Amino acid sequence: MNEIDQLFADFTDALRRGDCDALADLVTEDAEFWSPGMPALTGREHVRTAMRAACEHYTVERTWDEVERVSGDDFMVSIGIERTRATPRAGGEAVEVVQRGWTMAKRGADGRWRFTRGITNRDV
Repeated sequence: MNEIDQLFADFTDALRRGDCDALADLVTEDAEFWSPGMPALTGREHVRTAMRAACEHYTVERTWDEVERVSGDDFMVSIGIERTRATPRAGGEAVEVVQRGWTMAKRGADGRWRFTRGITNRDV
């Protein structure tokens, strides 16, 4: 598995475990993510805080079905279909969302790949 594929796998695994510190470590300090109807998630700490609320209330399973990838030595853009299933920890019916996505990762000065930008659109 290459480093970028490992980044996607680590993100999915941390989300499933509800490990918000690990999720935050997988994004850049200046990360920005846009989702429909939501304010932008900006910065690592905002990601940590927002995801903590979700992970405390839901068990989240996510898949990313990549359609296209463009990459260079220190950047990667992936376009795909994201499928997310959030099951309330207190019981109840799961919520499923399928959406198109665009995400970018870059290699930092420390040599690690991290997500830095993302946009989703629910019109699949």
